[in-house]
Amino acid sequence: MGSKNFKTFLFGIIFSLLVGICQLSLAQQSKIDSLKVEINKAKDDTTHIFLLNMLGWQLMNQNLDTSIVLGLQTLKIAERTKHKKSIANTNSNLGAYYYIKGEYSLSLSHHFKALEITKKWNYKRRIAVSLINIGLVFWRQGDYPNALNYYFEV
Repeated sequence: MGSKNFKTFLFGIIFSLLVGICQLSLAQQSKIDSLKVEINKAKDDTTHIFLLNMLGWQLMNQNLDTSIVLGLQTLKIAERTKHKKSIANTNSNLGAYYYIKGEYSLSLSHHFKALEITKKWNYKRRIAVSLINIGLVFWRQGDYPNALNYYFEV
């Protein structure tokens, strides 16, 4: 392959990657916009909380602090409604946000709250998710014995 052909080939690959990235970004923004519309139309608290959690999860890669603020607001709504599954899911999301931010003690606090609730209503899949998340935080902190204990509990 000649130098000119290689440059054309390389340009084509780079251009294709940029177009793909732009399309993904637009698709994500479209999903965020759709969630905002659905949140405003939500008639019951459970749906409202579910959509707020989805929005926070979508925003996580764009603006982590916004996800945290939204998660804390969602948690207040969930606690006000006393809907245990929503409280557990919101705590789990907050645990993930704080993990990404590197605030491991806050991450553990929220994951332990989620675990406590999910154990009370014996939702096995969510119990496993909480145990794995807790193990992941301990692993990240270098506390391998605790991490393994939580992994083996799954």
